Amino acid sequence: MPRSNALLTLCALLWPALASAQFETFSRQTPDGTQVALDLGISLLDNEDDVRLLRVDLYSQIEAGAGAVYVVIPWSVIAPEDDDHDGAVGNIEIGGFYDFTRGSFGLTAVFGLILPTAAEDGPGFFANVGAMLPRFTDPITALPEALGFRFGASPRFDSRWILLRGDLGIDVGFPVGSTAEAIDTQLYVRLNAGLGLRAGPMVLTAEFVNTANISESGPEAAEDQFIHSAGVTLSYLSRWADAHLGMVFPLDEAMSGEVMAVTMGLTLYPDSFF
Repeated sequence: MPRSNALLTLCALLWPALASAQFETFSRQTPDGTQVALDLGISLLDNEDDVRLLRVDLYSQIEAGAGAVYVVIPWSVIAPEDDDHDGAVGNIEIGGFYDFTRGSFGLTAVFGLILPTAAEDGPGFFANVGAMLPRFTDPITALPEALGFRFGASPRFDSRWILLRGDLGIDVGFPVGSTAEAIDTQLYVRLNAGLGLRAGPMVLTAEFVNTANISESGPEAAEDQFIHSAGVTLSYLSRWADAHLGMVFPLDEAMSGEVMAVTMGLTLYPDSFF
């Protein structure tokens, strides 16, 4: 009996942190309480120049009842082997979300505001665009000097052993400042799907990201604007922190075999320390 009680206590401690396992290439908003996260994505190019592209995302959310407010600060670095490194911030995102949960099913509705902080040209622009592979779901964060809005919904199913999640959304970006005359309003659609398998504190996820720029009309324009990626992530989840390591591959013919990304990250839950 003491052993059974100890096991139940351990499950009770772990289960709250495991309820909404993260899919690392999807939107980050999950009903896991107040958190601070740092994600890194290193894109490795198969070329003679030996260029490395690094994307760093700092994410934080503060829980408020069934919802939360959040901020995302993206930073990208382009690092040629024989040259100086150049980095730039992308478009910062702030927003909020509300979560609906009924048993094993849940839905998170998200609204975000994009601030026009991304570099408009030069190495900073190329860093923001080139380092996007780990976050193909966030092209609006690289759109130069864009003020924008994000609307999203993430349905999920969690049976403790099997996780299913969708990630649907529309992003609208309005270039401002010096880029307003050169770039039209951009409209993006994202349709992502993922499957996860859980064994104790370990979660293995397979993720498919499908994002399209539908700013231009016509079948040829639409076909040219689709980007796709597939990712695999192994995560360790606990009551106090989550850690993950993964790989992301582009599925488009033009990029397939030419680049891959290694992702890693850490999420802390401040409330669990008190």
